Amino acid sequence: MDSSEILGVSPDSPAVTAGLQSEDILTEINGETINSWYDLSAVMQNLNTGIISMSYERAGTTYQVDDVVISVIIQMAGISNLEYDEDGQFVAIYNDEPIVGAAFGRAETDGELQSGDLITSLEIDGVNQVVTSWDDIIVFFKTNTRGTITVTYEREGVSNEATYNLISKDALGRLGYQAIVFQIGITPTSEFNLGYTLAYPFKTFYSNMMQVFNTLGLLFDAKEDLGLGDLSGPVGIFTLVSSTASQGFIAILGFTGFLSINIGLLNLMPIPALDGGRLVFLGIEAVTRKPLNRKIENTINNVMFFILIGLFVFVTYNDIIRLIKG
Repeated sequence: MDSSEILGVSPDSPAVTAGLQSEDILTEINGETINSWYDLSAVMQNLNTGIISMSYERAGTTYQVDDVVISVIIQMAGISNLEYDEDGQFVAIYNDEPIVGAAFGRAETDGELQSGDLITSLEIDGVNQVVTSWDDIIVFFKTNTRGTITVTYEREGVSNEATYNLISKDALGRLGYQAIVFQIGITPTSEFNLGYTLAYPFKTFYSNMMQVFNTLGLLFDAKEDLGLGDLSGPVGIFTLVSSTASQGFIAILGFTGFLSINIGLLNLMPIPALDGGRLVFLGIEAVTRKPLNRKIENTINNVMFFILIGLFVFVTYNDIIRLIKG
């Protein structure tokens, strides 16, 4: 990604509005020089606004486009300025008015925010911000990155409040996600690299494996407001698969690999009733050089089996509640 040449432009994206096309070369964003995709990523991560200006070259001619409204996803709060209808068709992208384009995660399930809600103020731990545009929302979450959020909003002319816990910036970072994502809707041009192609699957496997362990660590971290209620069972996984499938074959292939790694690693954890637990018992037998009492082993396995069944029922119940609320 040593160049800033554009390979593709997503339909109905800010890039389309700006007139960008395939093979255009980005040269500036908000006055910052762009020589590579890494430059673009760095500039986008440091934005404090949902409106940008950009320069690009096409066939040797430089073009300047101002006041481009880009997509903003506040992942820690579960809101976005992009709105799509039930069929996945683009409806609008908001900036001048702080309208919720989409609500997801805790904003949807706990706060019950909906697409079309007009945010009027935000409050975390006594810090209150009157909101008149999406830029106000961005600046607020740049400086307030954890805690319980109270969102005051209007729906059909009636003022309401939504209160829920943020997923902190630190927690998202440990899982490999950004707290706030800015997107133009373009994909980079890259040259074929055999070494990178061969190494990428192993790099991705390691990344996904660490994400599993980091997620488990966050569940038991008292500093982070994550718990069993954030886990998904079969119903939630099916919903995620359905959502991912709409993004294309590559997306569903990647998600399938990630899911397989999750299941494989969890099965190898030292928990009785799982393969990992069985390996622990075999290890104990190898060290002590005598078999474990089968009655004790069976009792431990049975107790843990019922605990796992209880967890399965719990996360499935949460999945169903999310579907009902969604």
